[in-house]
Amino acid sequence: MERLKNLLKKPGLHLFLFCLGLVLLSWPLITIANETISAGIFIYLFLVWCIMVLLLFLIAISHNIRGLDETKEKKKEGVDV
Repeated sequence: MERLKNLLKKPGLHLFLFCLGLVLLSWPLITIANETISAGIFIYLFLVWCIMVLLLFLIAISHNIRGLDETKEKKKEGVDV
């Protein structure tokens, strides 16, 4: 689990996921999804969107876990945050 958190914190992965999102939402891939099934475009866009939101959620959690622990410790000590 710690290995996944460290991977999600790396800026190189963020850049890769951004580029992958751009490619997946680009014009040629969207038209391919639309040609195969009549509702293919909606299914494709929904799945890509869900995966992107899930990845953003995991990245946010990996960055905030350490900050939340420090905030809890400061509150226990009586320091205003």
